[in-house]
Amino acid sequence: MAKMGERKINIGITVYIDNPNDSLFTNGIRQNVIILRDLFEKCRNVGNSYIINTGKVDIPNDGSSPWQPYLKYIISPEDAKTKCDLIVMAQGSMHRDKYVEYKKLGKKITKHIMGAELSVLNETVIFKPDSEARNIYVRNPGTVSAVWLSDHFYARDKCLFETQYDCPAYVGAYVWDSRFIQGHIDSLTKQDPEKFTGKYVPSGNREKRLSTMEPNINMVKTSIVPVIIAEQFYRKHPDLLDKLNVFCGEKIRKKPDMVNFVKEMDAYKAKKMFFEARYPTVWTLQKHTDIVLSHQNQCELNYLYLDSAWMGYPVVHNSPLMTELGWYYQENDVDTAVKHLAYIAEHFDDNEHVNEEYMQKSRQFAYRYSIDNPKNIRAYENLIQIAMDSDI
Repeated sequence: MAKMGERKINIGITVYIDNPNDSLFTNGIRQNVIILRDLFEKCRNVGNSYIINTGKVDIPNDGSSPWQPYLKYIISPEDAKTKCDLIVMAQGSMHRDKYVEYKKLGKKITKHIMGAELSVLNETVIFKPDSEARNIYVRNPGTVSAVWLSDHFYARDKCLFETQYDCPAYVGAYVWDSRFIQGHIDSLTKQDPEKFTGKYVPSGNREKRLSTMEPNINMVKTSIVPVIIAEQFYRKHPDLLDKLNVFCGEKIRKKPDMVNFVKEMDAYKAKKMFFEARYPTVWTLQKHTDIVLSHQNQCELNYLYLDSAWMGYPVVHNSPLMTELGWYYQENDVDTAVKHLAYIAEHFDDNEHVNEEYMQKSRQFAYRYSIDNPKNIRAYENLIQIAMDSDI
């Protein structure tokens, strides 16, 4: 391996921008691509760092697009032929011919997996109609030097990608940055500083508003278990539940099985369960939430937990990789989750100093995923060097 600093690598990371005016909150991978580009610039073996837009649309320079602050870094796949030594495929697939073309030009290519792809493949094979086939899981040997997998997907999904690409898989450190949630805070605070303070404010009410914001797109993050937890919480502590807001619930509330599942629940009959559309995180927290209630299945690292706790909101979750953040319950342990909710409802608002202490502790925890954390920078320096030294 070449010594660090001998050569500066120009690197580009792909993203698929199909609508330049879409919020960066609609897909966490978009945020991830932006902050990874910034992290790459901090690496000692990187020269220039770019975002490669694999979409077919141009980004307006009139202030309407959230991508505008990053315009100077955004290049096309054609530009990448001359500007990049290493191409990191994060979002947006390429035809095999494009891989071959880049390889002939001496480019190194890695694949960075940031989603629950093995789960998606399982669901695609079992549930998706043939008309929606994406043909992205075909064997593709000799095209990439390595696959980088986010920490929480590595052990489970490495077999899929090592088989698909015939190359080694490595952990690609999960990274987060507060800029996106802070940008939304600043925007809302500017509009209405009395309502939007940017951090948790006790409601003053004994009954608490629970919010679950799981996307309900696939099996890894759904609202089913949070609904069960809220029902059990209401049965045991009817005086502590104001309501459960199921955000991202506009589709599942129309499903007959979901209707039948919920309509006989005590909390629903008491008009304490509501199924809503998806709304921006800060607005959802400050207008409708006292406690964030979450659940995941083999998707243990989520920006929602970090964003919410960073603002000081109590988070009840089942991520074994984040046991030091908020209140943790194991897998589907509803009884423990209910105990956490009761404790928070009865004690969290008692002392303002404790609330502030919780927020600061949460922010200290979030630093382990920061792009400024030297551990994360060094990890990517090593991954970049391994990719450039690869024979593939």
